[in-house]
Amino acid sequence: MGSEIIWDYEFFKEIVLVLIPVAVGGTLTPIITRKWQTRSAKIKIKKEILESFSKSAQYQKNVLHQFVGLFSRTYGNADRTKYGGGQTSFESSSIPLSGDESPKIKLQDDYKKMNQRYEKSKLSDETVFISLLRLYYRDESIVNEYVKIQEQIGYQRTMVYDLMQDHDLTGYEELMKEYNEKLKILLDALKDFSKRIVEKDITV
Repeated sequence: MGSEIIWDYEFFKEIVLVLIPVAVGGTLTPIITRKWQTRSAKIKIKKEILESFSKSAQYQKNVLHQFVGLFSRTYGNADRTKYGGGQTSFESSSIPLSGDESPKIKLQDDYKKMNQRYEKSKLSDETVFISLLRLYYRDESIVNEYVKIQEQIGYQRTMVYDLMQDHDLTGYEELMKEYNEKLKILLDALKDFSKRIVEKDITV
């Protein structure tokens, strides 16, 4: 007579209950790991993009604004509170148009250094930043938005150049007024763009 196989249902149920979480865990662990690695990579890339942004448009804006602040402190009454907040007040009774005290002589070395810093950022850091935008966002509208910001910064640079030219007092005051008006628009554009590249997802 053959041996009889006795089926222990309770024992089988315990084995199944043990194996199910092990199997599920074995399936989910690689998925969770991949998601974590992707998220970690995106955070690292976003940090690199933001650092590159700070070395390009943000830096160029600061370089120009620092020179305007120097001009105001040299020839006018700069309001340091407003200057720190992004505005440069300018009031002056006179600006020498000739001799060693004229802007084109007195500030020529500072102006030259400012231009060198600006050009270095344009040629190296800005090129890297645009490459990062195209590589990870793959959205040409973001690149176009940045190009418009660069056009605004370029106009700011033109006004800084004009500060080094000969004007009467009214001309300098009008130029500084326009600079401040355009600066406010530029600061808003930089803020909006920063928010956009932070919030928008990237492709890794």
